[in-house]
Amino acid sequence: MKSTYFRTRQIEVDAEALMEDEEERRNYEKEVESLLNLLTNKQREVIYLRFIKALSIQEISEILNITPKSVRKMIYRAIERMQQGKIELLFLLMFLR
Repeated sequence: MKSTYFRTRQIEVDAEALMEDEEERRNYEKEVESLLNLLTNKQREVIYLRFIKALSIQEISEILNITPKSVRKMIYRAIERMQQGKIELLFLLMFLR
């Protein structure tokens, strides 16, 4: 009988941990979405193709009909813009406290 209670209790704890994980995942999704909104449509498209679809630089350049160098530069600038946006967001949060 004791082991059944333990199993039930263990499941409750796991469900609670899953809820916390789900909330954390939603927070990350919101943060990523807000950072992606800082980008131009073309930058978002390149980031999507590179990191979500896992396409190579060459494949992206063929799809978008631009040079591989332009793809690399666009990815670099997009990441740079998102990093800057995150720094600005953290800076604002420090002053709101």
